Amino acid sequence: MQMPAQSLAAFRLQVFDLLSEASIDGPQRLGAALVPMQAVEMVLPVQVAGYTDFFASVHHATNAGRLFRPDQPLLPNYKYVPVGYNGRAASVQISGEPVRRPQGQLRLAGTDAPAYLPCERLDHEVELGLFVGAGSRRGTPISVGDAWHHVFGVCLLNDWSARDIQVWEAQPLGPFLAKSFATSVSPWIVTAAALAPFRCPAAPRGVGDPAPLPYLWDAADQSEGGVHIEIDARC
Repeated sequence: MQMPAQSLAAFRLQVFDLLSEASIDGPQRLGAALVPMQAVEMVLPVQVAGYTDFFASVHHATNAGRLFRPDQPLLPNYKYVPVGYNGRAASVQISGEPVRRPQGQLRLAGTDAPAYLPCERLDHEVELGLFVGAGSRRGTPISVGDAWHHVFGVCLLNDWSARDIQVWEAQPLGPFLAKSFATSVSPWIVTAAALAPFRCPAAPRGVGDPAPLPYLWDAADQSEGGVHIEIDARC
């Protein structure tokens, strides 16, 4: 995952050649590496060293903000600064692994003091997870135009939340125990190279929105920094 993009591309083409129906000796060379999915146990694709949850969608941020601030869903800084928080890396688990309902402080209707009870408003959100491959030097920022060079690939992600605990504890420093008990990810990573044919312009800002500060602006990123992906969630 830390290899340069050119090396990853060459490796990807080699794997394609080995798996191709036109390959003469591909299956023999791969040998025991080919195992039916039904015969294996799915595990995390990487050892997660760090996990950051970004509040990236203005539509989602507006809907979520109404839970806490009906009259002001978006705080003034949202349109300027990338909003996110450091999650608990140890909470990331493989999709399909059971999720235990958390307990915590929550305030019941008509009361002022909280009670320590099991979560009653357990929620999940389908999200897109990004795996960072190439690292960075501490204290040296990565420019927006260079960001995709550090993304190895993406996966499907379920962000679990204890909404009643979150309402009580989120002010003033944001999510904590309500968002740190489970995060489910797919065992499969779709590489950034595989997403190249689906690159598209970045989502435009709304009419009247402020322009990003210069360090968050890159013309090439605006023209092809997005990826056209549609995700559905079904219960």
